[in-house]
Amino acid sequence: MTPVLRVGIFGFYSYQNLGDNVMAYLFSKCVKDDGHDPIVYAKRRSDKMDWGFKICSDVKEFIESVDVVIFGGGGLLIPRQQPSEVVQDFNDDLGLILEYTKEKSIKLFAFSIGGAGKDIDEIVPVARQELIRRLNYVTLRNREDLKLLAQANTEGEFLDDVVWTTSRRISGSRYDKGRSRLRVGLNIYLGSSRRSRLAKRILQIVTRIRKDIDFIFYEINPKKDGHFGAFCANLTQDNCSSKILTDVEDACGEASSLDLLITTRLHFGVIAMSYGVPCIAYSGAEKTKLLYKRINRSSFFWRIGDIHKLLFLFLFPGAIQKIVRDGSEVINPVIVENAMQHYTRLSRSLEGVLGASSRSVHHLQ
Repeated sequence: MTPVLRVGIFGFYSYQNLGDNVMAYLFSKCVKDDGHDPIVYAKRRSDKMDWGFKICSDVKEFIESVDVVIFGGGGLLIPRQQPSEVVQDFNDDLGLILEYTKEKSIKLFAFSIGGAGKDIDEIVPVARQELIRRLNYVTLRNREDLKLLAQANTEGEFLDDVVWTTSRRISGSRYDKGRSRLRVGLNIYLGSSRRSRLAKRILQIVTRIRKDIDFIFYEINPKKDGHFGAFCANLTQDNCSSKILTDVEDACGEASSLDLLITTRLHFGVIAMSYGVPCIAYSGAEKTKLLYKRINRSSFFWRIGDIHKLLFLFLFPGAIQKIVRDGSEVINPVIVENAMQHYTRLSRSLEGVLGASSRSVHHLQ
């Protein structure tokens, strides 16, 4: 009988951040499918994380319960000069994880983690530098971070973001895509600048004019009180509705049901695109711009100042149908197949841990 490993899964989970929770689910499922026991670290249980995997909310108990730790996805190598309260909370836990695993000589691996293309000595807090140095193996989701491997003397490689594999691992919606009314999802976080206020005003007008379109406003990172932080139009209109998405399977079902998604969040867009749903990245981060360039979708990356594109999309006859048609082209399958290799590397790493453990036992005998 093959030995079973207790595999700790650690990342920026349970902070009501949908993208990271999807990664936790994907990697935990891979570990489970390999016949091992995944244990997910989640300090805050406010998210719907009833996935059939063990959940642990105490760092010391977590380390006492595992044989190996996997850092599963997320921007763990992004410098955080002035971290928010939740990021500082995460940083504190990361420091403890590194301390306790060192004491117990527990091996560390990381899959589909990202940075910002910085040199290792530019990454703060220093615990993130220690992380990349301590890893036995790592897959990086950004080519710009490959230089870290040599700087940290760590073995690893670039693979496309694991979130591209979402549709292969989580069933989508059964909505009829042949329906007459378009379903357009909006998950847009706007500030108080003049351009942001103008964008909000335009979206309010558009939803009133385009009665032939169903607009669904999503919140995927709700505030502490559970309320919407994302933009939301007038919900008294028959063609407007809103949903807060924290459950992984619900979110994937919603994303896959759309004809078009407009979002400022990178991974919600990647989830949708994995199901063949076109996605406009509106007022997205620089990392989103790099991704869209890499997948030949630069025309779908819009800056906050591209307000005229919103007007054209919804008010020019046939414009939205064209972008839905053009954006529905299948993402290069090479990207998805490349992203699937994260699971292969994870499985091999666990096999290596088992092999090392067997050799150690044999030596002692």
